[in-house]
Amino acid sequence: MKKVLLFILMHACVMLAVAQTDVYSGKLTVKGGLVINTTMNDVPLSLTKVSDDVYSLEIKNFSISLADSEFNVGNINIPELKATANGEGFDLLSTPSGEENNILLSAGDDPNVEWLGPDLGGAQGTVTGKLSGENIELAIPLTVKIGIRVTLDIKYYGVKVSSGISTVTAEDDVNTPEYTPSGQRVTSSYRGIVIRNGKKYVKVGEK
Repeated sequence: MKKVLLFILMHACVMLAVAQTDVYSGKLTVKGGLVINTTMNDVPLSLTKVSDDVYSLEIKNFSISLADSEFNVGNINIPELKATANGEGFDLLSTPSGEENNILLSAGDDPNVEWLGPDLGGAQGTVTGKLSGENIELAIPLTVKIGIRVTLDIKYYGVKVSSGISTVTAEDDVNTPEYTPSGQRVTSSYRGIVIRNGKKYVKVGEK
């Protein structure tokens, strides 16, 4: 019985690890009160189709300007973004309501940069957007404490630049922070459903 259960969990892990990922490049603008007004161009975004109507996404290497200083936040990970067809040729995107830590922040790609994301952890916000053909639009409200507590109004407009099938095993990226679906950071010995780089995995085996 234990072997059968282990096989089912391993099969689920493989199914979760193979997904269609589209890569976008676009313009990202950030406003926050009177002190933040940042624009970044050619910002990469990865959109992974988890199921017929659910996506996860990641915006790479996010930073903001505040008081003549640059704050390197890192990658914005949204593990679950639901798509609803509106009957006019595009899908409306939104995060599930009432879920805590539905926006996760992690370190960016450059190991030589001191990223704030791992210390900021998870946040709650209602992300909305539109997926239309080769284009994606997003509105992401994000409250963070960077010296002061501030709510960031993030807008993203991107165009698809590539797509393909990505295969990732549960053992990849062992140094990347992992979280439970509720946003609690866990160690590498944790077994169960985890979120890494905005994607869900099932970790199986002996603790």
